Formats: sequence, C-alpha cells, structure tokens
Amino acid sequence: MKASITALTIALGACSLQATEYHVSTTGLDGNAGSKSKPFKTISAAAQVARPGDVITVHEGVYRERVNPPRGGLSDNKRIVYQAAPGEKVVIKGSEIIKGWEKVQDGVWKVALPNKFFGDYSPYTDVIRGEWHSHRGYPRHTGTVYLNGTWLDEARELEQVLPAPDAGSQTDSKDKVLGGQKADYPGRAISGTEDDVIYQTCRYNLNGYRFAVPDGTYRVTLKFCEPHFDSKGKRLCDVKLQGKKVLGNFDIFAKVGQFAAHDESFDDIEVEDGELKLDIINRVSMACISGIEIQKGSYSKRINCGGPQWKGYQRDPATGRAAAPAAGGRPLWKAEVDETKTTIWAQFKDLDPNKELVEINVRRSVFYPGKTGQNYITVRGFTMRHAATPWSGAMSEQIGLIGTHWSKGWIIENNIISHSMNTGITLGRYDLGEFGIALPAVSAPGFVKSCELALEHGWSKEKIGSHIVRNNHISHCEKNGIHGSLGGIFCTIEGNTICDIAMRGWIGGPDVAGLKLLASNDVIIRRNHIYRCGGVGGLWLDWMAQGTRVTGNLLHDNSQDLFMEVDHGPFLIDHNLFLSGRSLRDWSQGGAYAHNLFAGSISFRKERRQTPYFRAHSMKDMRISSIQDKDLRFYNNIFIGRKDLAALVGSKLVKDSGNLFLEGVKSSIEEKDNAFLLNIPQYSAETSQKRVMVTTELLGKAKVPDAPFEQPDGTPYRLDTDYSGKKRNAENPAPGPFQSSSEQVIGLKVWPK
Repeated sequence: MKASITALTIALGACSLQATEYHVSTTGLDGNAGSKSKPFKTISAAAQVARPGDVITVHEGVYRERVNPPRGGLSDNKRIVYQAAPGEKVVIKGSEIIKGWEKVQDGVWKVALPNKFFGDYSPYTDVIRGEWHSHRGYPRHTGTVYLNGTWLDEARELEQVLPAPDAGSQTDSKDKVLGGQKADYPGRAISGTEDDVIYQTCRYNLNGYRFAVPDGTYRVTLKFCEPHFDSKGKRLCDVKLQGKKVLGNFDIFAKVGQFAAHDESFDDIEVEDGELKLDIINRVSMACISGIEIQKGSYSKRINCGGPQWKGYQRDPATGRAAAPAAGGRPLWKAEVDETKTTIWAQFKDLDPNKELVEINVRRSVFYPGKTGQNYITVRGFTMRHAATPWSGAMSEQIGLIGTHWSKGWIIENNIISHSMNTGITLGRYDLGEFGIALPAVSAPGFVKSCELALEHGWSKEKIGSHIVRNNHISHCEKNGIHGSLGGIFCTIEGNTICDIAMRGWIGGPDVAGLKLLASNDVIIRRNHIYRCGGVGGLWLDWMAQGTRVTGNLLHDNSQDLFMEVDHGPFLIDHNLFLSGRSLRDWSQGGAYAHNLFAGSISFRKERRQTPYFRAHSMKDMRISSIQDKDLRFYNNIFIGRKDLAALVGSKLVKDSGNLFLEGVKSSIEEKDNAFLLNIPQYSAETSQKRVMVTTELLGKAKVPDAPFEQPDGTPYRLDTDYSGKKRNAENPAPGPFQSSSEQVIGLKVWPK
C-alpha cells in the first residue's frame, strides 16, 4: 500500500511539473514554441497547445482574432488560464482596420471590400433575429463601423447616408423657418409609414414657417411624430394656416402614440400674396413637426423638418431668427452586398477616414468556444471590444463577445468589455440543433419545454454553471452587459460595473437589460454598479430565481432598477441602493426585501404563467406553478417618497416590519472625482422604533417550493453587516443599507466601495 501511495504521489508531481506557461506577443510567430523568448503571435495558436494546468500569458498589443478554446481544464485547481501580462495593456478586437476610403461627397465616403475578406461569415448580411426579438420594422445587421473607437449608427436606407439630389422640390431663398431646434433619432422604427426617414427628424420649439409660393389654392399636409413623451397631454399645440386655426390643442401621442407617423391634410388653403403662412403656438411643452407637403397640380414643395435632403424633400430653409444648435446628429453608415463585394458608405463629417482609425466588425465574438463543455477556463485582464454578436435568445445558443457556451467553472475577471452589437458576457445555453431538436414554440409553455430538454442534456449543478464573473467593466452593448439563459446557475457575479447598455435603441424585444438571467438558481449578485441601462433596465431576474441573493449593489439612472419576473423563490434582495425613477417591478412570489433603499416607484402583480421551481440547491424534481400568492417580506427598508406599502395591502402572505417611509424627501446621486456620492436631505432613522435582525429564522420559508431562505451552501442568513461592511447594531439595526443614522446624508461615497 505504501508503494502505491508513493507511486501516485510521484505521478501527481510529474503532472504538476508538466504545467506550462505559454507566451504570446505581437512580435512573435505562430511557428514558435511559445516560450518567453520565442512567443506565439496569436492567442489562438497558444490555445491549440494549452492543456489543463497551463497558463497563456499575452503581452502588450492589439490582437485582432476570435479565440476559440478547443479544450478546458479538469477542475478548479487544474484550469487553463488566459491572462494579460501584469502591467501590460492587451486588447483583443473582433474588428479590422479599413483603409482605402473614397470620398463621395462632403462628409460621405465609401469603401468596397471583396466578400472573401470576411471569410465564411459576414456581419453585413447577418440580420439580427431570434425568439422574442422585434426589429420594429428596422432589420439591423450585426456589423457596424467605428470611428476612433465610437460606433456609427446603421441607416435604414442608403439615402440617409448619401442623400439623393433633390427631385421636383421647389426651393426659394425667401422660405424661412421661424426659430426652433433640430432633433433626430436615426434608426428608430416608425410605425404607420414606409418613409421612416421623414419622421426620424423633427424641428421643435418653433413658431412656424413662411413659404414663397405662387398664388393659388393648395393642399397642405403636416407630418408629425412624437419622439419623446409616452403619455397624452404632455405636448399640446395650436396650428394656423393663413391665420386660420386648423388644429387646436393638438396632441400627437393621443392620436397615434410614440414613434408613429401621423399626417394632417388641409385642402383649399388660399394664397393671394405669394406667401403661405404656417404658425405654431405652443400650449404644453414644445411643439414639433417632422415634415410639410404643399401641393397644387404639378407643383409641390416638400420639407424634411429638422433633417437633410431626402428623395423629393428639401432640408429646412434658413431660419427667420437664430436657431439653437442641432441636437443628435449621430453619423450613419450603410452597406450593400452583391455576389462579389461589400460596399460600405459612411458619414465622417469633416474627417478623412484614411487618416483616422476606422474599424468595422468582422467576427461574431472575441472569446467564445465553438463546442460546449469547455470547463474551468480563466480569462483575466484583457480589454475586449468590437463583436458582431447575434441576438442571444432565451431558448437558443447565446453567443456573446465573450461567453461560456454551456460549460462549468469559468472565471472572467478584471476585463474591460465593450461594443458588442448584442451581449457582452453570455453565461448561456447550447444550440438545440446540436442534438437535432427543433426550437420549441416561442411561448411560456415552449420555454418550459426547453427547460425539460436542458435537464435531459446535462443541466445540473455538477456539469453547468458555477462561474465567477468579477471586477469587469462592461459597457456599450446594445442588448445586455451580462446575459444567461439556464447556463448561469450557481454563479457569483460581483464587483462589476455595467453601464451604457441599450442606450441607442438599436435592439427591440424582451431580454434587453444590463444584467439579465433566466434561471438564477443559487446565484449571488453582489457589489455591482449598474447604471445607464435602457430596455427593461438594470437587473432582470426572470424565471426560476431560487436561492438567489442580490446584495450590496448600486443602481441608478436606469429605465428601471430591478425586475423580478415569475419567480417562486426563495430569493433575498438586501442592502441595495435602487435610485432610478422606477425602483422595483415584482411579478413574483417567495421574495424577501431587507435593508434596501428604494428611491423610485414600485409595482406588483400576479401572473398566471406556469413557471418552474426545483428541489432546493439543485436542478432536480422540476415542478411548475403560477404566481397567485405574493408571499413577500419587507423588513427594515427605506422608501423615499412613499408613505406606506398600500399596494401590498390585501395579501395575507405579505409580511412587513421596521420599514421607514420618507414621504416628501428626494434623493440624488452625483459623480465627482471618479466617485459616486449619495445625497438624501431630511433623513432620519427613527431610532426609537424597535427593529429586529433579519435572519433565516425570521424569513421562514417560501410557500411554493417549501424552501427556507438560506445561502447556497445551506447555511443560514444573518444580515449583521451593512452596505459598507460595517457591523450592525444587533439589538436594534437601523433601516436601509447603512447602519449609521443621521438627519441627512450628503456626499456619502457609495462607489467605488
């Protein structure tokens, strides 16, 4: 027996001695051995030879490639590590630099590339699509153009980039617009029209127009679109033609809603002095108009209000008085692909693209394994940008700029991740087509079916998830910063900054949020900073948040901070700062909210959808239930601007105690010297009120799964430290995220922590 143990020890020692550190440098060669003195040139070359236990160290420079690791590690202690050399800036990009641009007209250039330049994948023919995706009448591509690191907007029509010569539109130097400002929102789909371009610009806060036209009787058509307000009564105006009121208290949204075309036509408009007068009187907010048509027989004059010449429309005439600078005005690009070449037109304004850094998306991802089951990989210290990622659907394969692809045990840490057309980091699922299975119906029952299929294909704690995503800066992704459907179970997501997600409005449909997980079973989401996220907002935990804890996060300036959708719990939301105008939307049951600061609105509802839950701390014994009993707990929270929890009254399963309501008080968050500061005037903790420590015992069990509120390892909760890590008063803990109490909080540093 002693000899056997000795032999095993020697064998294990030999294995550890075989671990190798490979080096990669922009000055290397892929034919080298990968040593420090003879490094590889590409990360992909090192990936081909790395084995479990090996380390790939990449040295300073820009690497334009997609890393497709052919294998993973064997355990947490026997992983394959990809790392940037300490202290060196290593950038991996899915783009290529493009030169050879030809000037077409002022500010507009084009380049033609052979289709073989893109290999077997072209982002300029790849239209974004997938289950629950909505292109809203604007099918975008996964490609884009970058000018000095900033991406341009894809135009819907080439004419937006390269306006056609004005055809049939009469112009006259005597035409005038009476003040106002320009606004544009390129790429936004407009319902109710085939000519989106006209309604994607407007002139607002104006007094009217004066047009020089021959005397006669005209038909005048005014074209409107509401680009900002989302309810009626927010923008009202009167309109006069030739001094006669033709519209009174006109409300675009009340007519057709937001981003929808609406025309108003008027016949028999008499002109007797060579001037057609259009007057606009602001009633509520600032009136806006998108287009004007003046017609009499074969004569026509068309104005693209606030926009450029386009087809038969001319740009705005000179202003009758000085106008404010144009708003928006983001540059556009458009591509056309034929049998042999891809031609891209782009607006570079006053810059010569051959003298600037112009890049285009070429690769679908930057770091993503082509096969599932590539476990125990570490990716550390890189800057990763520019990926032509597709829509990451809830039921199909999720390809991110970096993604784990249905694997276990990854560590993604200390990276800068940005400019993904859809998702930055995916902790997602596999392609059902790998198993010869068609996608189930795109519906709630279809998603339940996809969960059943996942269980058949290894969806378990032993094989999937348990990733660590920490200390990354994730920004400028148009669908998600982080997204995972089923593949993100048992993960820890901590210390990340997620910002500027879905802010351009390019991507439509559900699942758009800063951090979106479907099946966050036993996931810990802590100490993250999530802000400026559009779509549904900052954090969205959808279907099967069970054993989930969200703690110590800072969320602000999002369209919404937290959405808990059709979960049965138990889940714990504690010590978070929810500072956006909409703090919480809860369509779930089995949740506990403790020591949070809610500065915005909260809303609740029941749901009849049948969604899954499991045996605690596992993916076993899947059952389904609807959301009928709220079964919620609210302990020791602070609600700013509210006087009570009246929205929850009537549900016998709601428990609340120790909450503080600061009606009439407002909070704010400010950025100063690379820190974020919290301000709450008139703040009082009401220390005379007796409060209790929040523990597993106090929270009890979530009703539907009959499971206790406890940590993923089964140990009990005891919320005895605050947002900043300070110990709480065990005899009478203060409400909200902070233990200390005062009459106000001014300039309290809440990030970085």
